[in-house]
Amino acid sequence: MLQIAARNLWRRKSRSLLAILALVIGVLAIVLLISLTGGLRESYTELISGVNGIWVMEKGAQDQTLSSVDRSYEDKIEQIPGVRVVLPEVWSLVSEIDGKRAQGSSLTLGFVTALGLDPVKEKQRVGLPYGVDMKRGRMMQPGDTEVAVVGEAIADNYNKAVGSKIDLDGNKYKVIGIFSKGEITDSVVAIPIEDAQELAGIDEDTIQDFVVQLTDPEKEEQIGQIINFKWPDEFDVWTTAETSEMLDDILGIIDQLLWIISGIALAIAGVGIVNTMLIAVNERMKEFGVLRSMGWTQDDVLRLVVTESVMLGLTGGSIGVVLGYILTNTLSGFLPFGLYMSPELAISAFLFSAIAGLVGGVYPAWKASRMDPIKAIRGDA
Repeated sequence: MLQIAARNLWRRKSRSLLAILALVIGVLAIVLLISLTGGLRESYTELISGVNGIWVMEKGAQDQTLSSVDRSYEDKIEQIPGVRVVLPEVWSLVSEIDGKRAQGSSLTLGFVTALGLDPVKEKQRVGLPYGVDMKRGRMMQPGDTEVAVVGEAIADNYNKAVGSKIDLDGNKYKVIGIFSKGEITDSVVAIPIEDAQELAGIDEDTIQDFVVQLTDPEKEEQIGQIINFKWPDEFDVWTTAETSEMLDDILGIIDQLLWIISGIALAIAGVGIVNTMLIAVNERMKEFGVLRSMGWTQDDVLRLVVTESVMLGLTGGSIGVVLGYILTNTLSGFLPFGLYMSPELAISAFLFSAIAGLVGGVYPAWKASRMDPIKAIRGDA
């Protein structure tokens, strides 16, 4: 049965190839679109885990650069039992580096940010900012002034090495370290917080956000609730779980929309299979009549046509998944985040294609099995 089905498919190569191509496009749509959100999910998971604490910023602020917080809250938050250290931060967009337009990584849309950190408090931080490591050099230490630790994209774009000088909007700093590649720090220049306040044009009593690290990370939600209770009108508090849940909800909605779009693409491919198989069945009515006269049953004819249709679906699905794997790996080298094609995604896309082939062949198979053998042989079916 399989040999007969395979031979029948290749009797009309161009028609079969067009049906397979439609399925390949549908499977590629699934793989590329869903792997896009999969890559985003992997990136933000790494980013959130790198924060290693609770984010606290001004109530209603859209992001850190638009936040303004009185630094006096630093000591107040540190008095809460369970808080290990409160790390103040200042963020400032950089327009020019070394007299040229600032150019960061594609992940930050080309923007470069100066990140002000307190060298004294950084000694108490668990890990390095946002989960990165040092590629070369060292992190700033108490007493350091007019120094900078640059992200990998900045070092690459402006040929910076440890010991180089870097000019940020007319302010010069000595590069003492280079961060390894990181989701946030790639396009960041970390400088002492006083220098960042001057660069941002804010006074020494104002910062933009706190990262609150705890003695027991398992108590994030509890400490977050305490901060919210104490200062409900001053702060927005983002725990790791809350941030992850919010982004999961957003990407979940996007996933659903992309699955619908991909499903439509596969439905169109299924219609193509129906059309291909109907034409094939109409052209082969005499053949089916002969087979019936030789003893084939209606079920035999039904199975033959369905097998041909499913083979189209399996072939299109296999090619689509393989091409999807190749394209996701290729495109990951050009995008600011990697595309993630999970085994579950590959299996789902393949099964969708197989189902499209199966469903697309049901009606043509039913039609072929119900014809009258004598009329079919005469060409009257």
